[in-house]
Amino acid sequence: KNLFGNCVVALNANTGERVWHYQTVHHDIWDYDNPSAPILVTIKEGKDLSFNNKKGNCLACHMIPGGELPGNIGPPLIAMKARFPDVEKLRAQIAEPRTMNPNTIMPPFGSHGILTDDEIDKVVAFLHTL
Repeated sequence: KNLFGNCVVALNANTGERVWHYQTVHHDIWDYDNPSAPILVTIKEGKDLSFNNKKGNCLACHMIPGGELPGNIGPPLIAMKARFPDVEKLRAQIAEPRTMNPNTIMPPFGSHGILTDDEIDKVVAFLHTL
């Protein structure tokens, strides 16, 4: 039996035990492969960048769950999956916010080189978990 073939599996990060799984393809006749999901390391690195006052520094302007001394200039970064169901739109908003709102005071993290493309991807992975 290959129960976990073509599955999304959630593990408890502290114990490594399986919390739940969902088999997306019940047999491998079609040879569909699941896209890779963000891994915990990417999300942790994104959180570290978001809270880092020398790099992302999202906390300077936004309230983020788990952050201390948040700013109140920007909207709270909560329910991000509901606000940005398309991850690419969230990424575009972080990399170049002037595209959606030319008068924004949010820094363009991508075009000004504040964050690399890889760092933006990590921040997006973290924010999309909120």
